[in-house]
Amino acid sequence: MASSGLKTSFRGIVGRVAYGALFVVVLPWLLWKWTTAAEDLVVAPPIHRPTLGAVLIAAGASLILAGWHALYRHGGGLPMNAYPPPKRVTRGVYRWLAHPIYVGFDLGLVGVALYTGSRALLWLVTPIVTLASVALLYGFEIPALMARFGPRPDPPLLSLPPENSSRPRLAQRVSAMLFGIVIPWIALYQSVTWLGPPLGAVETYLELERAWPVWTPLYPVYFSVDVVTPLVALLARDNSLLRRFVVRVWVASAIAFPMLWFLPLIATARPIPEQAMFGELLLAQRSLDSARGALPSFHVIFAMLCSASMAESWPRARWAAWAWTLLVAASCVSLGVHGLLDVVAGGAIAAIAIHHQTVWRALLRLTERVANSWREWRVGRVRIIVHGGWAALSSATGVLCVLALLGPGATVAAVVAALAGLVGAALWAQWVEGSPALLRPYGYYGGLLGILLGALAAPAFGVSTWSLLAAYAVAGAPVQALGRIRCLVQGCCHGAPAPESVGIRYRHPRSRVVRLSPWENQPLHPTPLYSILVCALTLLVQARLWAIGAPAALLIGSYLMLNGLGRFVEEAYRGETQTPVHGALRLYQWVALAGIVAGAALSAVHGSPATGSFQPWLGALWPALACGVLVGAALGVDFPESNQRFARLA
Repeated sequence: MASSGLKTSFRGIVGRVAYGALFVVVLPWLLWKWTTAAEDLVVAPPIHRPTLGAVLIAAGASLILAGWHALYRHGGGLPMNAYPPPKRVTRGVYRWLAHPIYVGFDLGLVGVALYTGSRALLWLVTPIVTLASVALLYGFEIPALMARFGPRPDPPLLSLPPENSSRPRLAQRVSAMLFGIVIPWIALYQSVTWLGPPLGAVETYLELERAWPVWTPLYPVYFSVDVVTPLVALLARDNSLLRRFVVRVWVASAIAFPMLWFLPLIATARPIPEQAMFGELLLAQRSLDSARGALPSFHVIFAMLCSASMAESWPRARWAAWAWTLLVAASCVSLGVHGLLDVVAGGAIAAIAIHHQTVWRALLRLTERVANSWREWRVGRVRIIVHGGWAALSSATGVLCVLALLGPGATVAAVVAALAGLVGAALWAQWVEGSPALLRPYGYYGGLLGILLGALAAPAFGVSTWSLLAAYAVAGAPVQALGRIRCLVQGCCHGAPAPESVGIRYRHPRSRVVRLSPWENQPLHPTPLYSILVCALTLLVQARLWAIGAPAALLIGSYLMLNGLGRFVEEAYRGETQTPVHGALRLYQWVALAGIVAGAALSAVHGSPATGSFQPWLGALWPALACGVLVGAALGVDFPESNQRFARLA
């Protein structure tokens, strides 16, 4: 017994040392190698700000060290997810921040990027590592903390205000204003400014606007947004209103900033007349701005969010608040810094943010309706299931997209890769998930592997393997999004039990949820919907990379990384019992991690061809239709009375 205990203790020590070395030595070395290898491949300006970089490095290092100290002193352990401290820590730096080590590491990376002027570290490595930190938190650490300790009784000081009618303390107001709104927004908008004018920029001004004069007397109204926004946070009547305001800003920013980063839209400021009223002030404000930051107009967004909050806090002032918003919108146009489309886009995003709960509930209702839309038709012993139509549309869309990107010469290669993906999906699922209850399942990662193997044959048909895989990396997001709609109908890839506010209910007797799980008519996480939302962002990134002529390897790598990060989080909220768990992570979380690492390695490969063309052609409809029919039959037509292998889909 003593010998066994010594062995266990020794293995524990070795495991901790290896785990610590992985994150303290191996990970920084790999990030450095990734950065240096990708430096010449990133099409973005280098930003060299040594002083700011040094400040961020110091701040990040301080947070990391403070987090380590608090975990050791108050938690009785080390900062290791695999070997977590036995006690929950809410003291020290954790009294202020929930996750100081992650925040410190990401801040430090930004600091190193600015200190060294490395564009690969700033525009590629740091964003991916930051997203990976978020994925690790929401895909593992936060669920693990909830399982071990339950909800934290006292939220950190730098967090959202509680959902109650108490008056916020001054510290809560300042925290919400500075750390919830002002500092994050300035940092994100500065990134837009640093990016500069996009390649292939398109002006958002309508033709009729180009000759409009710049009229400057409304400048005080325009500037008032910068004053009113923090005042709304400081004067909010209760915690619920303050919390709502911050969340709305986050929602609007989550929609607006990807548009500013990845859509090639600009509004070049119109010239200011000489001796114009407030002309020098307007010129000074323009020097902090960017033509890239025009659509959507953040002045309109913040004005609408402030007006909505003021109308809720002081209902009698709502008309004055909304009149001020209209004047802000007019000032954006009259000062020559925004066009009408910028203003409309800002208004639409603000409306979504103000009513985000209503929008989310409507999205959940639609998702639930799709999840219970199973229909089937019998022709003798053959059954045709409605969800096969989504599979057909998914495959046809993928082939159409690839052929539009590569042209008619890639037809055979694209079809071969698509069919290889179908075979790979079937074989993977049989190997990983096959069972008497699931005689013909299909697996996403098997399809990915099949397309990769099929693309290796592309040179035989006169097409570069790199180019074909890059085109499929662009098509991957819409293909997967449409495939997830099939998942909803079939009931596969479903979520685990969830709160009513985020859950959907499966009721149809043919759904896999009803047939194979105990959760009929219970709210479950809409994991296919989560996947679709990630696909929307992925498509935006991939389409932009293709348009600017990024190397094929970078485009393929970015798809694998974004997809893997999304899948890692999504998998934590799935409820399929047949997925095995290894070392506290589900199988597909390990596969997602492998995809992220492979994507990072690919993103630094030199010598792959550039991308960039997009030429839809009518003849692509026929091969796309043929692939769609074949895939639709494979995933939507079966023989329900048969027990033969591959005979049944459900």
